[in-house]
Amino acid sequence: MVITLLKLIIGQTPMDRQTLLFSATFPDDIALISAQYQHSPERITVSTQVAQEQIAQIFIRTQRQDKADALMGLIQSYQPAAAVVFCQTKAAVHDLVVTLNEKGVDAAGLHGDLEQRERDQVLAQFANRSCAVLVATDVASRGLDIDQLAAVINVDITPDPQVHVHRVGRTGRAGAAGLALSLATLNDMGRVGAIE
Repeated sequence: MVITLLKLIIGQTPMDRQTLLFSATFPDDIALISAQYQHSPERITVSTQVAQEQIAQIFIRTQRQDKADALMGLIQSYQPAAAVVFCQTKAAVHDLVVTLNEKGVDAAGLHGDLEQRERDQVLAQFANRSCAVLVATDVASRGLDIDQLAAVINVDITPDPQVHVHRVGRTGRAGAAGLALSLATLNDMGRVGAIE
């Protein structure tokens, strides 16, 4: 959808133009857009220096049916002041928010089906700490700058290592220490290996 929108916008611009393309990552679909719309582009890559010890990453082996209980155990054990919990689907976000709220954890959900106004409300609640846990799909893994985020918890391991990097990058910012906890089933071990 984003690519279609981008093509529509470019189609409304004059042929004689300068086209600049900025992207935090450079996946294949962005490379195709670049090849199609840019002439002799110059690619500038900026590397970032991330201190490996800044974010502690821990993988916890569990069973799929035990993930909600394992998540509660992590929240109780580590007691993060604020945490973002990542899931793969909107349904999983909804189910976890209900489960956490039933167990006394103030949690709110964030996913792509929310209207912008609803997203803003959820993020405001999380920012002012009226909810301590933000359960989200990968809509929150990029471009979301949360001050002093104590932990990221991956309930579902993403198949894309770059998405994992973006998820984990929500914590450990501006020189602060961060914690990334990931629940992994036996079936996730291939994904864990790719991340490592």
